[in-house]
Amino acid sequence: MTNKRGNGMTLIHLAVASPVIRLRVGKIYHTFEMHSYCGPMRLYADGETVNDNSWSENSSFWPVFQKWLKQGARVDECGRGIVSEGD
Repeated sequence: MTNKRGNGMTLIHLAVASPVIRLRVGKIYHTFEMHSYCGPMRLYADGETVNDNSWSENSSFWPVFQKWLKQGARVDECGRGIVSEGD
């Protein structure tokens, strides 16, 4: 396939949205997209992107997130992360 410049190269970018997940940390739900290569990308509750799309290193999100991953990163039918008390 030749593009308008005639160099025979055409760039195609496919963006695949990751599932939106809500993970409960204490009494607060954290909303994020889980990317296989970037990890969790923080979102507002309505699914819009947060300018600072990560959590601080000392955030209470990380221990719960790590536990969620260790337990198989399960999600219920409403998109909520399932974390068991044990483990």
